Amino acid sequence: MNSNSSLHSRFSTKFATLLLLLTLALTPFLAWPFYGNGAFHINVIRAESAISVISTVGPTPGFLWIWPRVLLVLFAGLIGLLLLPSRKRLPRSTFSWALVLYAMVVFISTIFANDDWGFKIIGGINRFDGLLYQYGLVLFGIFVYGLLRVVNNKSRFVHTILYIFAVSSGIEALIILMQRLGIDYIGMALQGGSYGAPVGTIGNPGMVAGFLIIGVFSSILLAEKTPNARIKVLLYTLATFVSIGVGISANRSSMLAILTVLSLLLIIRRNGKALLALSIFVLGAFAITTYIPTTFTHTRNLASTQTGKTRLLIWKLAAEAIIKTPGQPLIGAGPDGFLITLETKIPIRELLQEYRLEYGWSKDIKIADVKPLFTEKDPFRSRAFMVTLENDPAPGKMHRIIYRYYLDKAHNLFLDKAVSYGILAAIIWLYLFLYPIFELYHRKDVTSLYLAGGVLALFIYYLAWFPIPETEPLHLTWLAVAWVWAETIARNGQDNELSSAR
Repeated sequence: MNSNSSLHSRFSTKFATLLLLLTLALTPFLAWPFYGNGAFHINVIRAESAISVISTVGPTPGFLWIWPRVLLVLFAGLIGLLLLPSRKRLPRSTFSWALVLYAMVVFISTIFANDDWGFKIIGGINRFDGLLYQYGLVLFGIFVYGLLRVVNNKSRFVHTILYIFAVSSGIEALIILMQRLGIDYIGMALQGGSYGAPVGTIGNPGMVAGFLIIGVFSSILLAEKTPNARIKVLLYTLATFVSIGVGISANRSSMLAILTVLSLLLIIRRNGKALLALSIFVLGAFAITTYIPTTFTHTRNLASTQTGKTRLLIWKLAAEAIIKTPGQPLIGAGPDGFLITLETKIPIRELLQEYRLEYGWSKDIKIADVKPLFTEKDPFRSRAFMVTLENDPAPGKMHRIIYRYYLDKAHNLFLDKAVSYGILAAIIWLYLFLYPIFELYHRKDVTSLYLAGGVLALFIYYLAWFPIPETEPLHLTWLAVAWVWAETIARNGQDNELSSAR
């Protein structure tokens, strides 16, 4: 009986391992297979006195980029947990219980949210990060963490995960490089034309860059760990190529995050390998990228401060939304709470300060009048308002324009969690990030330093970005690996088998 039980346990663990690795490999590239070429188009017809926007009926972009990954993470998390031994499905650890507590505050916040149940469960338009996804994420995180604790050969398992991150990041970098050169197979296949930006298979340049962060750290770590000279060269080359991808994205948050962490690692380690890692990133992201031709009509200026100013205004609005949400710090405004709080509790003129920066209004333009075009009975997501602008388009001229509420994210992981699910939820995620950083940064072995460095880079990146289903499960996997590593060292009092793994 014991022999049969042990055999079944080993088989289930192997199947769970395969499920996780397959999920990690598919998540960056999975798109809805039945989306259909040309199913969603927008045509703009301009006349002398009016502009008409005609769109065909079809799936929204969210169903293309996000929905398949929500289902994948939910399925993998649920099935994966069931495959683990019954006593190992909910490990008695801070990581697991933190995610359980997070699931509880998500549920309570969602129940009391001032929104329709469809949006509570599924999430906002083109976000799909509602209750269904949040529970899928929690299940997936506990599954990854539990599996890392029960596998026999942890070193081999972790290195396999890192190889998946490194290779998939290389593929993603190749895709956005081709998009920069005007060869957009993704755009042609999914919408019948080029996206005109390095969106990769994630859907947004900044979000692609967030994924490439763990690719940079994975490839450099694996390069330093391998004793094979040929593989070492290939991995360093891959790290350079992924760094080029980060440069093509022109995302300041990810570039600053990686540059800061690699510089800190150089200060801590003070050796040639750390200098090589920093040099590779600078070479790829800044030097080589500059000489790659582009077909994009709009390129981002890395020296521009407009995005930073916009973020500050958004964070101010998010803080006001948190203050005006009943139930804080334990209860937030729900999955799409930022959008709804902006519409119901924050004056339109405060929001227009962000619009002024976002749309690049001239300093001479003044807001003469603001007229809401909705009533309290109208659906939240259909509400709009008319703004009368003075000195637009020329001094002495008046211009009326209709704006809709579009700002639905605080562009900061911790503020977004606080707005949606309460300050307690933000504290939980802050702890999930900070624990492995403080536990591992003082270690001497390269694995500890790069795992902690990857977490710190993600932390810096998320100070200006919000989590999305396309990449958050991958980042949570990195967190789980770092947590298991830190706990094992703390428990054993010495470097474990992972630190010397080849």
